[in-house]
Amino acid sequence: DKVSLILDCMDEGLILLDEEGKVLAINRAARTLFGFPEGEQEDGALLLTRSRRLREAIHDCQEKHSSIMLDVDALTEDARSLRLFVSPVSGRQYEGQPVGTSILVSDVTELKKAEGIRSEFTANVSHELKTPLTSIKGFTDMLSSGMVTSPADQKRFITMIGVEVDRLIDLINDILKLSELEDVTIAQSEDR
Repeated sequence: DKVSLILDCMDEGLILLDEEGKVLAINRAARTLFGFPEGEQEDGALLLTRSRRLREAIHDCQEKHSSIMLDVDALTEDARSLRLFVSPVSGRQYEGQPVGTSILVSDVTELKKAEGIRSEFTANVSHELKTPLTSIKGFTDMLSSGMVTSPADQKRFITMIGVEVDRLIDLINDILKLSELEDVTIAQSEDR
């Protein structure tokens, strides 16, 4: 009863397979993540045949007696991203049946979205920082090489360098503000 209670209260899915790869136990979270109705007994075959990569990971885990982590997308109707930790189990039983493999399932959909946003943000920031730096480099090269000789043009170029430096400072301040906001958001989510 204690084990069942713990398993059903977990946010992560947990699936136990016997030595032939048949489902011995599946907790509430795993049923939810895979979209299986409670009490349905045919879910084991459905689960293991949906993904070739999962079937291969279970096979490799049992053959090599080593843990495997894999990310699988679109196993569920709502296209959730799942991270699966497939681990071999030996010498243990569940309700009198030998356990061969355990699969811990985490929903990483939001994490993947955040990684995509972060990657896009990094690319945009790199571009935005490179543009004023390229301008500054061009203006300073022209000034230092003597290509710009008139005092009026030199003053204009120096002014444009100042504008680009201000633009860089604004960009860096925006990045620092975003970083502070992210830290506050992370701290608030950890307090919950």
